[in-house]
Amino acid sequence: MPIFLLAFVMTFLAVPVWAADIVSTRFALLTDRYDHCVLGDCIEYGAVEAVLDDGRILSYRLDENSVFEDVEPRLVPMGLNGRKAILVVRSYQNKGAALALLDQRGGKLVIAAESEPIGLRYRWQNPIGVGDFDRDRKLEIATVITPHIGGRLTLYERQGNKLVEDVQTQSFSNHKMGSSQLDLHEVIDWNKDGIMDIVVPDMSRGELQVLSFVGAKTQVIDKRSFSGTIGGPIVASETGLLVGLEDGNQESWPYPH
Repeated sequence: MPIFLLAFVMTFLAVPVWAADIVSTRFALLTDRYDHCVLGDCIEYGAVEAVLDDGRILSYRLDENSVFEDVEPRLVPMGLNGRKAILVVRSYQNKGAALALLDQRGGKLVIAAESEPIGLRYRWQNPIGVGDFDRDRKLEIATVITPHIGGRLTLYERQGNKLVEDVQTQSFSNHKMGSSQLDLHEVIDWNKDGIMDIVVPDMSRGELQVLSFVGAKTQVIDKRSFSGTIGGPIVASETGLLVGLEDGNQESWPYPH
């Protein structure tokens, strides 16, 4: 084989087949095998698909022991080399919900990292978002574990194929039982210090709190009560947060000057 052709082949083989980026993602395969019904009906998902920028579609299918108890998969910058990965809630029949990151390897979509499940059947969590919340130069996933029972706001860091708990604080709720509305939170640099903060309702969902986690210490840096129970969505605008209430009204919370 000519040297130039051999070099071309070796270069081609050195490029991993998963080098394409994930550009969109969606759930598939409706299932009723897990009847928790926390999101308004008893239908969950048994598979997730990833659309790559080269046109390929990859799929990952769960076995009968778990489901994706979620509304939409999320693209987050936690894959290999900063690439996009897929963040989902995976619920086990007898152990409840875990966070799972899916990434592409060898031309396949795989579970790349996962947290420990909550440990009990019918226990769920609602992810908030991703950011370097504690200023340690590592990305964390923020989630509220059991938002209907105690509400543990937890930060996870990725360590290899595991999502490991980093920080935890109590008494927050970003979901109403039986609702498909998950956006009862926001990730934003509230005090303009260059570090992302988390905005989330307290356990009563009558008050929003802005939490800082700098140095792995939880600090409430701002809070505000509302005229009704927060039902979402919570949306960041140019001037402040727009907060949806359960009665259908919307109230605003201007950013601090």
